[in-house]
Order: sequence, then structure tokens, then C-alpha cells
Amino acid sequence: MTKETMQAYTEIDCILSNMPSEYVLKVPEKLREKFKKEKDPKYIFRLKENKSLNEHNLNNKTRALLAMLKYNYWCKNQEEKEKLAERFNENQRKYVEYIREIYNPNDIFKKKYKIQEEKVINQNISIIEYKESNFFEKLLNRIMKFLHIKTK
Repeated sequence: MTKETMQAYTEIDCILSNMPSEYVLKVPEKLREKFKKEKDPKYIFRLKENKSLNEHNLNNKTRALLAMLKYNYWCKNQEEKEKLAERFNENQRKYVEYIREIYNPNDIFKKKYKIQEEKVINQNISIIEYKESNFFEKLLNRIMKFLHIKTK
């Protein structure tokens, strides 16, 4: 089990211990025992009474577990479950869209191609603007300068 999961179990156990018993009793005993048994003993998490759960810096796995608990045990009726499921689906859709936007292979190649194009354009400009005289031209210019003949 990962450290992040153990910390999430610690946070869930703390949250459950501070909830009204009507909510705690809806969660199966085996699940509550799993949270207690597999929590991280070194990780200390305390809820501040004047802050909501959203204001606490909760682990992402903790948030997911709370959503799962709400969906499976704390929803009052089927309509509330359906609304929550819609919200889950919407969040999943946004996440997939975000990942597709970041890791889209077509966009990655387009960006790479544009960068290469800019390099080529910059190289062409530098070649046109900068012309270095070769050895023979330099020698000819020095001889003409020595003989006091004007060059271009």
C-alpha cells in the first residue's frame, strides 16, 4: 500500500470520528476497521472546527474516498445519486479533455514542426545577413590597399 493511500485512510478516519454517528453508522464496520487498521501512524491530521472540508488541504485520494462514501452510503435518494454520478462523469470528461489537450500527438508534432521552421528561417536570415570573405578576397583586398587602389 502506498504512503499516499495510508495518509488518505488517516484523514478519512479522522473525518469519520468527527462526524455525527448517523453518518458513521451508514458506513460498513469492515470498511471503518480497514481505515483504522491501515492508516499511517506517523501521519497526524487534525480537523479545524472553524474550517469546512474544502478549506482543509485534503489528499486527492481522501477526496475520492469521501466522494465514494457519499455516493454509496450517504446519498438520501436515487435522484441525489444520479446528480452526483453526473458530476463525476462531467469531471471525468473534463479530465480526459485536459489530458488529450496536453498529450495530443498531433499537437506535439505541430509544435515541434513550428520550432524547426523558426530555426530554418533564423538560419536563412543569418546566412543572408552575414557574409564572410574568403581567403583570396582578403588577400586581394590587402594587395589593393597596399597599392592604394580603392575597392568597392
